[in-house]
Amino acid sequence: MKLTCKDIIRLNALGVKAEKGRSSVSFYALPRCCFLGDFCFREPTIGHEVWYDDVSREFEVNDNVTEFFLNAFMLSREVDELPKSTNIPEVKYQLDKFIKSISSFTMRQIMHVVSYCT
Repeated sequence: MKLTCKDIIRLNALGVKAEKGRSSVSFYALPRCCFLGDFCFREPTIGHEVWYDDVSREFEVNDNVTEFFLNAFMLSREVDELPKSTNIPEVKYQLDKFIKSISSFTMRQIMHVVSYCT
């Protein structure tokens, strides 16, 4: 099916009407989520950011791979499911488990999920 200019203008008008409608406000309040296999990655909350700030002091976050996996791990959990930021051995243990559990995915797949959520 080939769209005409008239079709495109009409579809755009409908999209704008839906986006600017009275009930559309609730759509923008929803956090972004993305599923990859059995994992649900979510948009970071303020709690996630605070956790990451605390934990990143104990890791080589200047290393892109370490920073990437730590960030992906964080986004794969609700903030209250993350290990305590003061318990670094537990963070490392859970991070290792996480990396092993996502080993069937490509880096590109995980990068796209993380990028979408953030």
